Amino acid sequence: MVSHTDVVITVLGASATLAGLTLVFLGMVINFLQPANNFLGLPRTVMFLAPFILGIICVGVSSAWLVTRNNEVLYVTALVTFWTQLALLLVVTLLFTTTSVVTINR
Repeated sequence: MVSHTDVVITVLGASATLAGLTLVFLGMVINFLQPANNFLGLPRTVMFLAPFILGIICVGVSSAWLVTRNNEVLYVTALVTFWTQLALLLVVTLLFTTTSVVTINR
């Protein structure tokens, strides 16, 4: 059976990696799009900040669990935060891609 420590270390690395990739794509979005290009009343760059901030939170929670060990609340919070970050990044990417394709085709 996989130990909690292995799971949290994996979540920590994956979440930090996703946050880094989000920053790379955020830079591409900022350079590609005009500042006035909005989606649902929000600038598209703000949409990409949400998964990044969630990733930083997940890294913090995972690190806190590694310091405290055997804290079930932090363990579950780290897992929920990671899966939420992954789902939010997928949704933001799909929304950005579909609206960009529609905008470019106009």
